[in-house]
Amino acid sequence: MRGRDGTVHRYYYCRNHDPLRAGGEDRRCRERNIRADALDTFVFEQVCAALLKPDVLTAGETAVSARRPAPDDELLAIELGRLDRKVANTDAERHRLADLYQSGLIELPEMKRRAHELDGRRSKLTNQRQALAAERAALTTGQ
Repeated sequence: MRGRDGTVHRYYYCRNHDPLRAGGEDRRCRERNIRADALDTFVFEQVCAALLKPDVLTAGETAVSARRPAPDDELLAIELGRLDRKVANTDAERHRLADLYQSGLIELPEMKRRAHELDGRRSKLTNQRQALAAERAALTTGQ
């Protein structure tokens, strides 16, 4: 942004300041934009102050090293559950498609086209799930 005298000023701003991006006026960020030079100076001073206190650095290192990342097996189990839900949703969509055809709301060619798309999606999800399950089995056996 240019000042009155022609100087350029940089600002940090929240992306959710715009109501459209935030998802509504009630969810909009109400904080003002912050001059970048002032905030950069403040942050630099805080970092320098922290670096001059070795006990703070040691405490931070201890806190970070004590946090244990989630094991791979747990992450794979979560991903398998997500894929199971997607497969179930695809099956439910297939049943709704059959209901639409039986009630006469869509014609046979349209039903076949949509069913073919659903079958392809389900097949892809099933293949992903099988590959992930094999990876999880290999992880548990330690290979």
